[in-house]
Order: sequence, then C-alpha cells, then structure tokens
Amino acid sequence: ADTSVPRTRGEELTGLMAGSQKRLEDTARVLHHQGQQLDSVMRGLDKMESDLEVADRLLTELESPAWWPFSSKLWKTPPETKPREDVSMTSCEPFGKEGILIKIPAIISHRTESHVKPGRLTVLVSGLEIHDSSSLLMHRFEREDVDDIKVHSPYEISIRQRFIGKPDMAYRLISAKMPEVIPILEVQFSKKMELLEDALVLRSARTSSPAEKSCSVWHAG
Repeated sequence: ADTSVPRTRGEELTGLMAGSQKRLEDTARVLHHQGQQLDSVMRGLDKMESDLEVADRLLTELESPAWWPFSSKLWKTPPETKPREDVSMTSCEPFGKEGILIKIPAIISHRTESHVKPGRLTVLVSGLEIHDSSSLLMHRFEREDVDDIKVHSPYEISIRQRFIGKPDMAYRLISAKMPEVIPILEVQFSKKMELLEDALVLRSARTSSPAEKSCSVWHAG
C-alpha cells in the first residue's frame, strides 16, 4: 500500500505534464495559424498598394494619351500641369455652389466590412462626399458632423461620425492620391485629425507651404 501512493502521484504529475504539453502544442499551432493569416494580410496590402500604383500610372496615361498631337499641357487639366506646391492653392478655389476643393479616385470600405469597392472622395468647403464608381452618392459628411479622421498611412484614412444608440457611420478609403488630400483635410478638420504611427512620416517630412497658408486664410475668411 505504501508503494502505490508515490506511483499514483507520479502518474498524476505525468498526466499533468502531458496535458500542459498538449496545450502548449495547441497554442503554438494557433499562433502559427495567426502568423500565416497576418502574412496573408500583409501580402494582400502589398498587392493592393501595387495595384494602386498601376492604377495611378494608367490614370496618368489616360490624362495624356499618345494619340494627342499637341502638347500634353493642352490635354491635362490646370491642376495637373502645376507643381505640387500649387495643388493646395488650386484646390482652394471654389467650384460652383458646393465649393469643391479636390476629387480623387479611391478604394472604399464601409465600417469594418471586408468588401471594398472603387469610388471617389470629394472634399468640399461644407464637408465630404463619398461616391461609388457609378457616381452615385454613398454618403455625405457635413463638416460639423465629422467626429474624427484617422490617417493610417500616407495612402489610407478613415472617417467617422458617431451616433448615440446606433452604429457609427464610418468609411475607410485608400488612394494613391491621398497625400494630396491629407494637407487639405488638416486645414478643414485640424482638431479632428489623428495621424497614426505609420502616417507620422507625413508630419515630419512636410513643411507648411505658401499655398497651404493661403488656403488657411481663404477658409478663415
């Protein structure tokens, strides 16, 4: 009877160790699977960025086709022919009743949906508009209704309007032309903008240009 007790405890310890080892193996498999998922997401983001670069090149080709017999400056619209410093200045000029500042093509997703669709972001004096690829209005954010704009990277932002008792209205947008829009949004929504870690390079690299200052004066007036 005396020899059976240590054996039983030893078996219990062996069983506990085996159970712990199995749980560690299961955890390792889960972590490995999550690592594969993260790798897949990163590959998807890299592919999306590559696709955006291709789309941007195609847009450039369409804006200046090879068959146009004259100077490309006659084909392109005035904002495209000016240096980058003049983009914000040109965008500050009101267009029609709405006062359109800038329009860019974008990849759009609603809230946390994984489904994305091509469309367009329009920055107005009075707010923001998001259209689909058929130019149908998906949503309009009035300027005073925007609660926050997060800049995830130089090419990606999310816009949110909070509600009480129902889901927030939020859109995520990715565009190769987003670096042209972010300085304008900083003027329009300075207190509501948040640059996340991957976007801080924008703040460190960019200096205030005369065009941006004149844009601020124009809005203040």
